[in-house]
Parts: sequence; C-alpha cells; structure tokens
Amino acid sequence: MAKLGMVGDSYIARSNAVADAETINWYPETNETAGAQTKMSFFGTPGLLAFCAFDEGPVRGSCWTGQRAFAASGQTLYEVFADATTVKLMDGTLDSFGLPVSIAFSTIEILIVAGGRAWCMDLATNAVVEV
Repeated sequence: MAKLGMVGDSYIARSNAVADAETINWYPETNETAGAQTKMSFFGTPGLLAFCAFDEGPVRGSCWTGQRAFAASGQTLYEVFADATTVKLMDGTLDSFGLPVSIAFSTIEILIVAGGRAWCMDLATNAVVEV
C-alpha cells in the first residue's frame, strides 16, 4: 500500500489567497517508535461523544448560564439537563430559516434572537415574552 505524505504544517495565513493549512478537530502526534512507518499521524479530538439528541435536527445555538443549559434545535428552544434529558420550552416558536440562533443571558433572564424576532425568558418562571 502506498504511503501518502499528508501530515504537514498547520497554520492560518493572513490571507488564504496566499496559503492556508488549518487543521481543525485533529491533532498531530509524532511517532517515536524506531522504524515507524510514518513520522507523524493525525488523531481525532478525544472525548467528543453525542450527549443528547433533539427531535428537530441540528443545533442552531446554545448557551450555558453557569447553572442551566439551553439549546435551540429546529424551531424549538430546549433546556438540557445533566442526565441528558431535555424539556421543550418554546415549541415551534423559533423561525425555521435554518440560520443560527443567538442566545444571551444574565442572572435573571435569557434573550433568544432568531429570524429577526426576539424573546426574553425569565429564568425563575420560564415565562417567555416576545420583545
């Protein structure tokens, strides 16, 4: 089997029109064993496993407040718990353009912005108000 010299530099140039070779989610490791077939290998990022699944497709935005976790998937905002269970908080409310959802938080509320609309959710009561 032919060996391909695919492991090389990883950097970001000031202009990708000149050169750009950024490695994302892979890390190079030098093979230190004498007589190794290759001098370097790429390995995937360790520890990345699916934590939970959502009913409506890809995650469009998420945030961790330090005490609670929220994720927007499809048209729904979910709260995500440590045991990987989820609860729908805003079912079918978020516009489904497939664009990112922005979520910002304070100690008392979170702000969700999607498709040109915005909502505030009170963290004490989970009451949602469009703003």
